Amino acid sequence: MAVWIPYLELNCDKCSDSQKQFNGCEQDSIIPDRWEIGKWKFNRCPKKLITYETQAFVRAYNFMQIGIMPYNCGWLGQSNKFVEAMSIIDGELKMLETKTRIDLKNKMRK
Repeated sequence: MAVWIPYLELNCDKCSDSQKQFNGCEQDSIIPDRWEIGKWKFNRCPKKLITYETQAFVRAYNFMQIGIMPYNCGWLGQSNKFVEAMSIIDGELKMLETKTRIDLKNKMRK
């Protein structure tokens, strides 16, 4: 989910009190399943659900893309948690890229 956040253009500072209730910023939204991202549904603002650890994995993914790993010993030297996180992030980004391409093609057809 964290890789989708920049594309949702969420800015907590711009939300009014009523928007915060609608979006589920401080508590569950008044609208059931307010947020749908990929195959997931949420009652809370997705930005509020991202943990520091998740943010760190997304940053690590960006470093991995340019060849920098947390431990300088290749894939076998990385923790299983790290390898799994990189795999999940990569899959989500590929899904997002595919969705973006489809959306662009649909816009061009109109």
